[in-house]
This record gives sequence, C-alpha cells and structure tokens, in this order.
Amino acid sequence: MPLFCHYIDINFSLLLLLQHFVNCFIDVKLCLVAKELTVLLLLLLLLLLLLLTERLLLLVLLLLLLLLLLLMLFVLL
Repeated sequence: MPLFCHYIDINFSLLLLLQHFVNCFIDVKLCLVAKELTVLLLLLLLLLLLLLTERLLLLVLLLLLLLLLLLMLFVLL
C-alpha cells in the first residue's frame, strides 16, 4: 500500500475519533443542562405554589412532593 493511502486512513480514523468525543461531550452537556433546567423549573413551580397559598399543611405537602420529585429526578437521570 502506498504511503499516501496510510496517511488518508490515519487522518480518517482521527476524524472519526474526534467526532466520537465531540458527540459524547455534547450529550453530557445536554444532559447536565436538562437536569439543571428541570430542577430550576420545579423550584419555580414550588415558589409559585407557595405564593398562591397560605395554608401551612398544603405547603408542607407541596414541599414533600417536591422532595419526592427531586429524588426521582436524580435517580432517573
């Protein structure tokens, strides 16, 4: 095999490897952003519910529900 063909094979392999690492990095970043946005949305929802209601029992139940949702979120992601 000529040297030129080996050079093309090596470059193509390096490009595939680089593409794999970039895809993995993008997947991890998107997963982290999605997790942060989900937690932020849950906290905003809780704040909204806290502002709309003044009953202590309902607030405690909402807090427990939020903790349960956060626990499920971290277990699933």
